[in-house]
Amino acid sequence: MKRNPIDRTDIATGPIIPKGPAKSKGLAKPKGLGREERLSKRIDLIRVFKSPSWMGCEGLKLCYRKNNLPWNRIAVTTVKGFKGAVQRNRQKRISREIYRELKHSLKAGFDMIFILRPGEYSSLERKKQIQLLLEKANMILDE
Repeated sequence: MKRNPIDRTDIATGPIIPKGPAKSKGLAKPKGLGREERLSKRIDLIRVFKSPSWMGCEGLKLCYRKNNLPWNRIAVTTVKGFKGAVQRNRQKRISREIYRELKHSLKAGFDMIFILRPGEYSSLERKKQIQLLLEKANMILDE
């Protein structure tokens, strides 16, 4: 007997119900940064780089500018001398994650570019550097 492809029944077990995506328990928290939180357009990056607001410390530099939006946007980049793609991308990923953890304690309405310098910095040291620059720039909310 030839089966009709539209008929979704199995003779022995009854109707075949397609499985959907697994149900999660509770709401899943979004990971990473949303598209609207990233600085990606060339014109926006140029505007921030031309701004006079720069802060720096040992392994990191911060360039920022007001953006008149109710949220912050960031970009993470490295200097030209940062050798080794694996290490460079790891440091950028760590820095974005640190920002994601800190973003709820920051004032809104800024475009920021973090410029990473090479060096053997742990994630804890990077976090201290980022917090120091954000405090210097007066971007942390007063509690």
